[in-house]
Amino acid sequence: MLAGSQVAVFVEDARAELPVRNSSNQPTCELFDNIDLAGLHCKQVVIDNPRLRCLIFDSRGRGGGPIAVYEHPKLRTGELTGPFRRWFSATLILASIVLIWADGRSDFERMWPSILAWKLLTTALVFITWEFALFVQTLMEKRGIQMR
Repeated sequence: MLAGSQVAVFVEDARAELPVRNSSNQPTCELFDNIDLAGLHCKQVVIDNPRLRCLIFDSRGRGGGPIAVYEHPKLRTGELTGPFRRWFSATLILASIVLIWADGRSDFERMWPSILAWKLLTTALVFITWEFALFVQTLMEKRGIQMR
């Protein structure tokens, strides 16, 4: 149990989301007397190794969410951005149209271009749905509506 203002720091591999293990192959945590000391330690850890993420927990432990998360800014660049999703969806739709047109020119004898085109359209639909869900979420947050 943590006493008073003590906090526990768990270090994990940010990409795999698995805890970093010690020499005996056991996940560990470090205890600090306050969040400021833990924050300084975490900043140094992520500067030294950008692939790591530090999670700081208080006396509630891992039952609740972390009270602070430290990760290198490079990790955030691996996300699929909105412009990329929109651009990639448009590219997939255009490629599907070209494939269906090419298959239609051969009276649909080959079939594989059309099958591939439908798979690409399905992937594009996933990206479009993802973008729409994020748009609705942003709109609801602006209006102060909480999702449950």
